[in-house]
Amino acid sequence: MRARLLLASGIAGLAFSGACQGQHASPDARDHPHIAGALEETPPTIDDAARATYWGGLARQVTLTGGAFDGPTGQHVELVRQHYVSGDLEGDGAVDAVVVLSVTNAGEETGQYLAVLRHLGTDTISLGTALLGHPVEVERVHIEGRRIVVDLLRRPAADPASSEHARMAYELGRGELVKVAEEAGAAR
Repeated sequence: MRARLLLASGIAGLAFSGACQGQHASPDARDHPHIAGALEETPPTIDDAARATYWGGLARQVTLTGGAFDGPTGQHVELVRQHYVSGDLEGDGAVDAVVVLSVTNAGEETGQYLAVLRHLGTDTISLGTALLGHPVEVERVHIEGRRIVVDLLRRPAADPASSEHARMAYELGRGELVKVAEEAGAAR
């Protein structure tokens, strides 16, 4: 067991030093099949999410401290703790955590992101991120089978009083979250 953790920790360091492979990409064990066995069966906790490193749709690598990140150019990223859920999104026995991040730039809200996390050895890594929209209010996140379903309200900047309810479904692909369905309807 100790050798397995040392191997996973060493390779996790190599994975983090690699560049993002695309807008939503992140290093993960699927890109390193020889360490796939090191993936944990327990999901990252909300506390793990509050100190995890996120890749992809946030435009760069961001590591939270205490659930937040403040960038040098006024960017602020914050974990939205009430939207934590977990489940086996790929049927491989490894349990993933799903969280929502709120991102602002210089005090102006720029959007909310969905992120999937998994343990890799002693680290918690982001398997993918996806922009949910701007401006939006996430109402509920849940898992149906291998899909992540997000219920939210879209609030147009031109008329914030009017809003539209939307339900979006995502699946975890190779290093990214892919939107697979979207339904729009009247505000509730």
